[in-house]
Amino acid sequence: MCGIVGVLGDHEASPLLVQALARLEYRGYDS
Repeated sequence: MCGIVGVLGDHEASPLLVQALARLEYRGYDS
């Protein structure tokens, strides 16, 4: 699992970070 995730804005970042990590984890199984 590798990748760079960034969040820019003034809203709650936690759900976005969780979703991004889940996407990276899922992508790892495809490659």
